[in-house]
Amino acid sequence: MSRALEDRRALITGATANIGAATARLFAQEGARLVLVDRDPAIEETAAGIRESGGDAHAVVADVSSADEVDGLVRVVDDALGGLDVLVNNAAIQRVGAVEAIPVEEWDEIFAINVRGYFLMVRALLSALRASEAASIVNTSSQTGLHGAPGATAYSATKGAVIAFTKALALELAADGIRVNAIAPGWVDTKFNTPAITMLGGADAHGDLVRATIPLGRQARPEEIAAGSLYLASAQSSYMTGQVLAVDGGLT
Repeated sequence: MSRALEDRRALITGATANIGAATARLFAQEGARLVLVDRDPAIEETAAGIRESGGDAHAVVADVSSADEVDGLVRVVDDALGGLDVLVNNAAIQRVGAVEAIPVEEWDEIFAINVRGYFLMVRALLSALRASEAASIVNTSSQTGLHGAPGATAYSATKGAVIAFTKALALELAADGIRVNAIAPGWVDTKFNTPAITMLGGADAHGDLVRATIPLGRQARPEEIAAGSLYLASAQSSYMTGQVLAVDGGLT
């Protein structure tokens, strides 16, 4: 094992399950000390599992779309980690349906978590990242943010916004030595994609779509996306900033 994040201090949002949990486990295996954030109280189970495996993980129940709750994480990071080297903005929700059928409240909710939440996290933790000697921000986007997806206009719009935010932020923070990159997963075998699979007509129809459109012919495992985030967070990508790493089986 490379221990690519030995003694690095990292915060990961949306870490209860799916890509976020896989990323947390991998980062811990690679030596990172973690603060894991999710609005789902089950985040403590993820942190407990890491601790049982010998890792260092603290769980915090917080809503990334709430400025007050995000600002409260500054004290948590200082107390638990004594600083911050890596921020992984991963928290997200998915909403699907025809654009004319999307309630305004749902549109606002998905932007509040998928975009506003990333901004709030960066704003709150920027001072801690500036104090790091090798700070890195990894934002989770999506292949839908690169080319869009019918029936997923709201989700696609948020993930496209994450890409634009990443590129602008990378330019803004380069002088501070803070690298900012995004990862853009394709189809990943997680429950997160259940709404999209249902919209497509179920598992069989989705499987046909995957085989027809993804050159590698399958979905990713969450651990494969986590590996991409590890690369962007670590010194292995030390000369990369403002980039979007597509991990999508050749789809884009």
